[in-house]
Formats: sequence, C-alpha cells, structure tokens
Amino acid sequence: MQRPHIQVVTLLFIAGVLGCDTGAPSGALPVPPVSSRATVSASASAPAGSAVPPKKAKADRTHRAARCGECHEKMYQEWRESPHARTNDTALYAALRKDVPGDSCDRCHEPLRALGAAAEFAQAEDVSCEVCHRIEKVTVHAGFAEAPLLTAHGMKFGPRCDPRRPYFHKAECRPVFQKSELCAACHLLSLPQADGSSLPVHSEFSDWSKGPYPARGKTCQSCHMQPGVRAELATGEPERDDVADHGFWGRERRLEGTALTAHAQVARHGDAVTVQVEVKNAGAGHPIPAGGPGRQLVLRVIALGEGDRELARDERVFERRLVDAEGRTAPFTRAVRVGSDTRITPLQTRRERFELVAPGASEIRVSLLRRTDPGLAAALGVPAGREEPGAQLSLALGAGAGVRRALLERVAQTANPGDEVLKPVHGSP
Repeated sequence: MQRPHIQVVTLLFIAGVLGCDTGAPSGALPVPPVSSRATVSASASAPAGSAVPPKKAKADRTHRAARCGECHEKMYQEWRESPHARTNDTALYAALRKDVPGDSCDRCHEPLRALGAAAEFAQAEDVSCEVCHRIEKVTVHAGFAEAPLLTAHGMKFGPRCDPRRPYFHKAECRPVFQKSELCAACHLLSLPQADGSSLPVHSEFSDWSKGPYPARGKTCQSCHMQPGVRAELATGEPERDDVADHGFWGRERRLEGTALTAHAQVARHGDAVTVQVEVKNAGAGHPIPAGGPGRQLVLRVIALGEGDRELARDERVFERRLVDAEGRTAPFTRAVRVGSDTRITPLQTRRERFELVAPGASEIRVSLLRRTDPGLAAALGVPAGREEPGAQLSLALGAGAGVRRALLERVAQTANPGDEVLKPVHGSP
C-alpha cells in the first residue's frame, strides 16, 4: 500500500479584524429597560447633595472630535480609523435600525443625541471623544449597563490622575477607565424573553467576564488600547510613557495578528486529499468572531488543479446564529433563541477535518475569511456584502516521492492594511 505523503505547516492567521470588524452593528438596544438608557440633566454635573438652579446651569459644550484633535492629535488620528468612528455607515445597521422602535439604538450609535446634539451632528460624530470622556461611572446589571453622560460643564474624565490643568477643559481621573466595565456601556446587551430566558445580542463584556483573562488582570483596554507608546497627552506637554492607542486595534493594529493561530496538515491518498486544520483562539479575551450576531468567520479549503481550476471545496463556519420561532435565521429584533453558537472561545483549539476528492489536484488552498451571514442579510433585505480575506495559505502537492515540505514567509498586503497572505517557499524535502 502506498504511503500517503504528508505536509505539516504552521500558520499565524490574523484575527483582530475577524473578531471586530465594522460591518455589523455594535451596541444596538432594541428594548432595554428605561433605566439603561443614557441619562443627562443639568444637575448631573453638580456635586452630590447640591442643586443647580436651571437659570444658572451652564450651557453644554459639545465639540467635534476634530476640535479635540487640535490638542490631542495622536488620539484623534487613531480614532478616525477606528470602528467607533463608523457606527452608522453600514446597510446592515440601517436595516436593523428600521426594525427597532423608538430611539434606543442611539444610546450607542448616536450617543451625542443624549446631549441635545442635532441628528446630523450626532450621526457624523458617531462614538467620539465627547462620549467616552464624559462617562464618570458605569453600573453593570444582568443584561445591560448604565453609563450616564455628564453635561453642563467642561469636565473630561480619563485614566490618568496627574493631568496638567488644561486651559480648554477640566480633567479628572476615574477608576472605571482602567476597567472593562467602561466597555460594558455598549458591549453588553441581553434581551429578556417571554419564557424567562435571555437572548444575548452583544456579549463581549459578559464573555470576557466568564473567560480566563479577568483572573490574569487582563481588561479590554489591556489589548484594545495597548501597548502604549511614549507620546504627548496634549500638544505642548512633556511626553509620557504608555499613552494608550485610540484605534482600538492595539498599537500598529497588532491585534490583527495575535488572536488566532492555526496548524494545517495535508495528506494525499491517490485522488483523495485529507486536510486537518487546528485553529486556536490564542489571544482574544472573547470568542471569535466577536460583535453582534450575524458575523461569521469562515475556514475554507479548496483543491486546485492545472491553471488554478477549482476541483473541490469545503468549509466550516464559526458564528453565533439567532433564530425565530420557526428556526429560521433572524435579526435579534425578531429572534427568540440562539440557534447555534460555534464561535471559538478564549484559549480553545478547534480541530476540523476536510476530505476532498480531487483527481489531479496540484495545490490546496486554506483560507480564513470574514463575512456577514448571508441568511441574516436576506432576512433584512440587504446585500450580503463581500467576503473579506483574513489569511491564506497555499500548499503545493507533488506527484510522487519528491513532495517538498512547505516553508512559509509572511507577505504584507499594503493595499489592505492588516491583512496578510501566507505563501509557500519550496525548499529541500
């Protein structure tokens, strides 16, 4: 019996974008309790126990992020490229928004409306500097969190307790800026169901809470805003160490290359090819893919023949899928339960085996891609959108004893920052 030829390769797949892209909504609130909505009032900025007569309340000073960038240029430029600067610009969110009664989505997608900002202004700013740095505390409940935005003064809150006194606004530190609870303000939502169950919509905070990282002292900020660099907090100030990244991908988008790792093994048996792939969530504090239901991570294996002709393919989909009473894929506004949850949890390794019948196959291509669930897009009547590549590996298959082991080199794709292609470099057997 002919001995199968085996190739073993090790890959480093990118995963930050796979877990947290901007193609799906982040933080929509269809029917939360009234107390979960952002609360604002003229007296919110007053010390406890004091009253501020309405006639003496100062006018709220809400500025564009670009105005903040005049002094905080580093933070502004990073924020501009972040998901927080694009919370309203997808067809999927627009369709979901139509499904939601009232203005509850605004709490996380247009939060400046709570400060009295005009709709056009709030939509243009999305989740800007004025939002996060007006949060003094966050109160986490079972399925949502309260995060009042303070008004009627120029105070801005942050993690540093030794700020120089700025001329443009006051600055104070608050402990919540060093805790994951800050992110729970929008990344925690479960909806109570008629049968007493709870439907998870945005579960990043609760997923992190259940995982291994809280015991290790790893917060959301530890990954999404680090590692920090030496820089000015504001123009003209002395440089400080460990100034956080405000793009929420980590410095230089490092999260994109550290969340998932994978190993692939290929064996050929005549016309059949067996591909075994191990994918591990090695670095994310939450399951992959993250975000709202409808995001999918696709592991795809394709056998190619002469001229790159596709001979066979198979794939696995990792996702959390919500369904309606009939078991059909549904947006969370119409769903009643979780139909399936195949996401890769923190530190979990998933082993997938593919059997392809592909006579004449000369190459096996293993890819990770991200996309919106086509079934969810169809249910909402919007285009499914394109598949976005995360990483790809091509393995050449020899015809006989001369099969070579594939060595890998990483090639950065400058046209699509953060994406990487893994390709073989053939060496000695």
